[in-house]
Amino acid sequence: MVILGKIKLLSVLCFSLRRFPMLNAPDKITRVVFYCSFIIIIGILSYFVFGEVFMPSEGHHNSFRCEVYSNPWFYTNEDGSQTQIELPYDFHTPTGEVASISTVLPNHIPDDTSLCFRSGRQDMNIYIDGKKVVSYSTKETRLFGSSSPAVYLFCKLRPSYAGKVLRLEASTTASYSGMFYTVNYGNTAGIWAYLIKEGIGELIIALIMLIAGLASFIFSISYMRSMQESTTLMHIGWACVLAAIWVFTNSTLRQLLFPNVSVAGDIPFLVIMLLPVPIAMYMDNMQEDRYHKCYLSLMILSLVNLVVCTALHVGDIIEFNRSALGMEAIVILLVILILATLLLDLQNGKIKEYKLSAIGIFLAMTAGAIQLALYMMRVFSFNGMMMCAALLFIMITCAINAFQDVNRREMERREAILASQSKAQFLANMSHEIRTPINAVLGMNEMILRESTEANVREYATDLQHAGQSLLSLINDILDYSKLESNNLSIINVDYELASLINDSYNMISMRAKEKNLVLKVENDGYLPTRLNGDEIRLRQIILNLLTNAVKYTKEGQVTLKIGGDKLSDTDFLLRISVSDTGIGIKKEDLNLIFDSFQRVEQTRNRSIEGTGLGLSITKYLIDLMGGTLSVTSEYGVGSTFTFEVKQEIINANSLNDVHIQYTQHASLNEVYEESFVAPDAKILVVDDVAVNLKVVQGLLKTSQIRIFTATSGAECLDYVTKERFDLIFLDHMMPKMDGIETFKKMKTLSPNPNSKTPVIMLTANALSGSKEEYLELGFTDYLSKPIQSSALDAMLLAYLPKNLVTMRNGNPYEADKSETLMDQLNKFLDADAGLKYYSNNEDFYKEILVAYVEDGDVEKLDSLYAEENWHDYQVSIHSVKSSSIYIGAKLLADETRKLEEAAKNGKIDYIKEHHSSVMHMYQEIIERLDEILHVTK
Repeated sequence: MVILGKIKLLSVLCFSLRRFPMLNAPDKITRVVFYCSFIIIIGILSYFVFGEVFMPSEGHHNSFRCEVYSNPWFYTNEDGSQTQIELPYDFHTPTGEVASISTVLPNHIPDDTSLCFRSGRQDMNIYIDGKKVVSYSTKETRLFGSSSPAVYLFCKLRPSYAGKVLRLEASTTASYSGMFYTVNYGNTAGIWAYLIKEGIGELIIALIMLIAGLASFIFSISYMRSMQESTTLMHIGWACVLAAIWVFTNSTLRQLLFPNVSVAGDIPFLVIMLLPVPIAMYMDNMQEDRYHKCYLSLMILSLVNLVVCTALHVGDIIEFNRSALGMEAIVILLVILILATLLLDLQNGKIKEYKLSAIGIFLAMTAGAIQLALYMMRVFSFNGMMMCAALLFIMITCAINAFQDVNRREMERREAILASQSKAQFLANMSHEIRTPINAVLGMNEMILRESTEANVREYATDLQHAGQSLLSLINDILDYSKLESNNLSIINVDYELASLINDSYNMISMRAKEKNLVLKVENDGYLPTRLNGDEIRLRQIILNLLTNAVKYTKEGQVTLKIGGDKLSDTDFLLRISVSDTGIGIKKEDLNLIFDSFQRVEQTRNRSIEGTGLGLSITKYLIDLMGGTLSVTSEYGVGSTFTFEVKQEIINANSLNDVHIQYTQHASLNEVYEESFVAPDAKILVVDDVAVNLKVVQGLLKTSQIRIFTATSGAECLDYVTKERFDLIFLDHMMPKMDGIETFKKMKTLSPNPNSKTPVIMLTANALSGSKEEYLELGFTDYLSKPIQSSALDAMLLAYLPKNLVTMRNGNPYEADKSETLMDQLNKFLDADAGLKYYSNNEDFYKEILVAYVEDGDVEKLDSLYAEENWHDYQVSIHSVKSSSIYIGAKLLADETRKLEEAAKNGKIDYIKEHHSSVMHMYQEIIERLDEILHVTK
């Protein structure tokens, strides 16, 4: 049976070893090295254990002498008579009085012999043959208190002291008066060896506790930083560190550890008064605040007791050892409270949540009660072994719970990530699947409006257009709420024109206001910077939500958009925008409800008003995300005013003086958007797997005379781009087999490829936050969201088609607005104001530098160095681009090229390969746009 048991144990050990990560290494040699190292370690340990247990002793222990002093001791009574006693002995002498015992020394005293006494918080004097030979008191060296801490006292015995009387006198103001401990007899080394052997156990446990406590601190801090949550291990670790300090400073060996024993002697009292706090915190956390008030009261009581007792001790009024009753009372209260709450949780079935820890807690409280009883009974061999062992057990159980909790949370985190990814994928798919048919409906409907002359048909189409736009708005609200719920909404700051933001917002809502015969006003309230930095898209969304709400809930009167703010500094502006209406107003009791999700006040009264009830909830979330504030004032039946403030960075401080809103409204019910240009020589490729989407684009661009090629798959697209040179490519994202991103990546690897520098626009129904940034990061030139708006498509074509191919309908070639200054044109894609400062605001000199920048620009050289993997020359060249980009105000390009330079310098080739293409595209675009403005001839 024994052999079978050993075989079973060995098999379990081998199975456990198989789960060790190193043994899963694919390298066979590595596994062999591990096995050999493990076997060697086992051999070393076996050799050590066998040698120390079974081999004869080779130590020189004969030089260590220590035994209990066996000669009788006598106590002198008040009448002078003597009574024989046996040590240890407690006389319970009144404090302040001297207790005295005596003994006759042996008739033979060897050389190097001493007696060792334990003082027990008493001043001691030792007399031999009436002469004082040892005196102990810390009166001159202690800071506080009136008694001396307990130490070991050594009395060196001479052979001449043989047969003489030794008298020991002890006195103290502490509660330890009249306590005499066992006396040891031998040489100094032997006595210390014995004392260390007796006291080392608790020090080892204390050291383990200290290390474990500190480790728990480190683990807890790391856990809190990574998981953003606290852990009970922090509290029990704190308790273990305090308990370890208590054991070290209360140890019988403390005079070997600390130079000033008086200071060390005060620490155990301070620690024992503080120890209930982390234990109470641990229990409160473990029991999930069910008994929070009780534990909080005890924690406050403990801290008050600590402050009061410390003040009394420092003031030499009542020293710590005489305040022990109060300390003991709080510890007893803690034990009673913990046991009571454990019983309540046991009765309620809650204890199963922390069953293992509850066992450790019960053992610790039992050990604490026994420890306290021993202290109160003035037991001579008092130490902290029992309490330390119990706390260490709690630490182990708590660590097990903590690691189980970490594993559980990690699994939950992974599940949450998978769920989030699934949700994001679902939202992207839903966005695509819903927007794709809406794109067809609205696109075809717009062609009906363009081509039909029948009034009733146009009326039906107009109603359909409004319904489609409402449906699209509802879908956007739902998608935004999903992102809000999963904390996926993000703020992306860009430079923007304030007038353009307000103008767009006005135009997008003016048609709805006109349909309800409402007056839509825009007012300028004071100074407004021309150009700011912030999230233009989200700001527009906020303004539109507020305006839409105002128009929806206003039957007659007006809606006013007021723009103002305060200049906080040279670089910061507090933008203030308010939307007022003469609508139905909001009751005071409903004001706190309007920002709740899916909440609509006065459902019966407002049942005819369309919407999800999400608009204001999303609006408030976005403003909070920007660090702004949103307020509302309303008078029921009169109207409401919504005001929000957000801090924006000033890019161009020139005042607008007046908001130059061009009150250019959308087409009326009988007017339809029409392209403002023709480009008969331009060729574009549109790739989409849905045939109706291709028809929509063809129909929308019919009057532009652009030559449109279509492809229904990624493979067909790749076939086209190797044969034809296009001026612009629109590429759909979600297509079967090969999607748009995969097609784009393969397109970049084709050779020959006449479209290597052709702008590629991602055409997609994926309207989730972050999509645009993802596409641009992949190298796409821009992003066009479905359903396609005619105006957005028009703007995209004007932005990216070669200007020499575009003719405006007024007969003039398309060119930059002549009314714009050079700086206005440059500020659209550069921080030209910052660049101009490098040249003392000399615009002519700055223009010369820009011309030189275009002339020196050489993307092909960098592409060639990249292809050759000549990273040294690549670093030198990219450094030049970085430096010159800084001095023209191309901050983003300068930052990106700096990263490429550092990557080349530090050998991070993967980073270069990942970002080179997108940075070169940015570089080339800046050169081309400068060339268009400056007409540089290279």
